[in-house]
Amino acid sequence: MGVAAARTWSMPAGLRARCDAGAATYRDHLLAVAGAAITEQGVDVSLRDIARGADVGLATLPRHFPTREALLEALLHSSFEELT
Repeated sequence: MGVAAARTWSMPAGLRARCDAGAATYRDHLLAVAGAAITEQGVDVSLRDIARGADVGLATLPRHFPTREALLEALLHSSFEELT
């Protein structure tokens, strides 16, 4: 495979769908753990404690939620979805 071909390669649709589904499941797991941690320790719970509770490295949280505010917003949004 030449350099040009390597640059134009794209992930097969089936693999991309599985990756997207896995990422959504992982995101849901992080939200569940964050919600439980906030319920137990309050809104100022450390991101390190959330990561530890989710059994992930600290760098994993910003991949899904770049800021604390983004995490809290996602939790609020998921709570509203559960109510409706």
